[in-house]
Amino acid sequence: AAVGSVRGNSEVMESNSSFSCCEKPSIRFTQQCATTWTINNENFAYSSPFSTLCRPPCKKIEAGLMMMDKCAPVNATTVCTDEMKVTMEKRVHYYGQPCSGSLLAPGNQG
Repeated sequence: AAVGSVRGNSEVMESNSSFSCCEKPSIRFTQQCATTWTINNENFAYSSPFSTLCRPPCKKIEAGLMMMDKCAPVNATTVCTDEMKVTMEKRVHYYGQPCSGSLLAPGNQG
């Protein structure tokens, strides 16, 4: 299910964000909206209130999280329509933050 560009009075907001690559890489999203995730312009995951699609590197979509089996730069396009029928489109460019070694090192925690 491809989400086309939104036309009309809406303007696209673009931003950058990071997500942790520790343990299970995952990206939080708004479940009430339609969100499409892409890597290199290829759709690999989609979520809306009515349906979801998840194929590798997507592992699972649940409870407002899209979980992946690898850490990779991901683009997310979210389209929301509010009660006033105003449509808003938002694009976020996510990049994975590697774990710092200190978090994984065994040691005394207190």
